Amino acid sequence: MKQLNIPVKLPDYFTLLNALLGLFSIFFVLRSDYSTAAILLIIAVLADVLDGKIARAINREGDFGKELDSLADIISFGVAPIIFAYTLNNSLIGLIAYSLYLIAGLIRLARFNTTTNTGAFEGVPITTNGVLLPLIYFIGLSTTYYPAYFIVMAFLMVSSIKVKKIKW
Repeated sequence: MKQLNIPVKLPDYFTLLNALLGLFSIFFVLRSDYSTAAILLIIAVLADVLDGKIARAINREGDFGKELDSLADIISFGVAPIIFAYTLNNSLIGLIAYSLYLIAGLIRLARFNTTTNTGAFEGVPITTNGVLLPLIYFIGLSTTYYPAYFIVMAFLMVSSIKVKKIKW
């Protein structure tokens, strides 16, 4: 019998934690516990930062980790924020905005995975939404504005704006 070769390394466990935190955020939204869901998104950002930092520190960067990271990011910073916002504002314009955001997030992550690392991101990283959405929730921005926020974020993610990478 052939043994399974699953190439999961230490940084990948933080990536998987990121994905689980996004999933748990969705679960808490479905229970109408938005504060916990928002906090889990912020913690997911920390897990996302740590996976890359650890990978660089132990020289374990690679294609597998990069792909896994994008899959986790679409859960935590794509789908979870959409479900969060949708349960608070499910207007027609909201449905359109959330759909555009998801498409832009997928394009943003695919572009990131197929370009070379230059020290700057092209377009706003999808991870940004793991901090900004909880922030606008906690400051009490009216949910009426959520669709506009998601439309702006969608365009920023696929824009050619250069965003300098933060060194943690």
